[in-house]
Amino acid sequence: MSSSSQTSVSSSQFESIISAALNEFEQKTGKNLLDDWLAKELQNCESVNAVMDIIQGQAEAFDKFMNGGSKLMKWVRSSVHILYTISAALGDGVGVVVPSSKAVFTGIGILLAAAKDVRASHDALVDLFERIQFFLKRLGVHTRITPTKDMVEILMKIMAEVIGILSFATKEMQRSKTKMYLRKLLGRTDIEDALKKLDSLTQEEVRMAIAQVLQGINELKNDAKKTNGAMQQLAEKVDQIQWNQIEQDVRRWLSSPDPTVNYNTARKIYQEGTAVWFLEGGIFKEWDLIGSLLWIHGKPGSGKSILCASIIKHVISLRDAGSAALAYYYFDFRDEEKRNLRNFVTSLLTQLSDYSESCRNIILCLYFAHGKGTRQPDIDALIDCLKEIFKVVAPQPVYVIVDALDECPGMSGMPTPRETVLDLVEDLAHMQLPALHVCITSRPEVDIKEVLEPIAYCAVSLHCESGQQKDILDYVKAVVSSDRKMRKWRDEEKKLVVEELSKKVDGM
Repeated sequence: MSSSSQTSVSSSQFESIISAALNEFEQKTGKNLLDDWLAKELQNCESVNAVMDIIQGQAEAFDKFMNGGSKLMKWVRSSVHILYTISAALGDGVGVVVPSSKAVFTGIGILLAAAKDVRASHDALVDLFERIQFFLKRLGVHTRITPTKDMVEILMKIMAEVIGILSFATKEMQRSKTKMYLRKLLGRTDIEDALKKLDSLTQEEVRMAIAQVLQGINELKNDAKKTNGAMQQLAEKVDQIQWNQIEQDVRRWLSSPDPTVNYNTARKIYQEGTAVWFLEGGIFKEWDLIGSLLWIHGKPGSGKSILCASIIKHVISLRDAGSAALAYYYFDFRDEEKRNLRNFVTSLLTQLSDYSESCRNIILCLYFAHGKGTRQPDIDALIDCLKEIFKVVAPQPVYVIVDALDECPGMSGMPTPRETVLDLVEDLAHMQLPALHVCITSRPEVDIKEVLEPIAYCAVSLHCESGQQKDILDYVKAVVSSDRKMRKWRDEEKKLVVEELSKKVDGM
């Protein structure tokens, strides 16, 4: 078959994918995305700003209805920017891509017009576009690589799925308009099914994109086969070196602090038998079984960090057995790098990148989408990446263990560093992922208590626990009997020290 024939067949296949989506939109909403006046206005747009000017016109009445308080356009602009960038990168090669993206933009405008005067439409649309944007962000790599025919076909299916989601949402807005009321869009079976399909398509497309990034290495290996076995081995070594170099570059780009320093320090002063009461207790076993958030709090010196290290050691054994993923972090007032949200998130990403190829690919996509590390991602992109990894790991258990949250500053900044971390913890809890186990230790500071207590599966007041008091007593006995100077004391003196400290230590 000639090249021109192949192009014709490909275009025909792509057109059929988009045509089906356009027909579905028209059947559900009564609107033809190609003949609508918005489509004609968008036809000559040559920039994201030009597209947004037209869509903004549709949104003005909606914004007025919200008394000027709409935050929706932030999410709309972000989605439009991603779609426009991809279509600009692919449009020269596949002519149908540009019309498909314009159809999506038209659909967005029609949806905004339909949402006007519908109560609760703003929050519902923000949630919807936030989910759509979450999936579309995976496709940013296409601004820098030339896609194959198979990859373009998946992109067409993604465009079609977005059009389908817009049709479901628009139909619901039209139906709700007469009642001036809207039930939530997310949670509807049709929209959730479409979002799941969009998730699957973007993941499939990302896997293909990552493979193509290393196409040059594969070609080197093929050339080596034509020479001899020794050259083949060399090519394989180059392949591995390339992967290793990329992974090192990604870790350097994320530039996350090392939590193992704090963990090793805590384990160094660990007393044999410490925390057994907790690890074998009902609260921990139930949390270990069902997931959710466990908050352990106590006054200074009550042994929170030692207990946290014991929990981490327990989960390390699960991770090493291949039955769980683990990421842990220590906030530390003595270390400037361990006192903010960004480094907390990058540390979790770095640790989870080793868990599976899927986790690694998600982070690689973020890396490639930011110019192979030439640009830093904003905190929202990092958090989206982290949430995506949590979803990919499921249903396998994933543990996130955080010590000394109170050592994240809570007195300066708008919002404070501690508030931003608490916001993330709240978001993770609201994701309701049964495979996600989060454990946080801290002092019972008021701001921490206000956020964690309502969302925690269980809150443990450590300094009140009899098991912890016994651990402290055992520690005192061990020190008295092992210290070079104290072990020379008479038995009655040692006994007196242990008794007095046990009475007055007050859980510390």
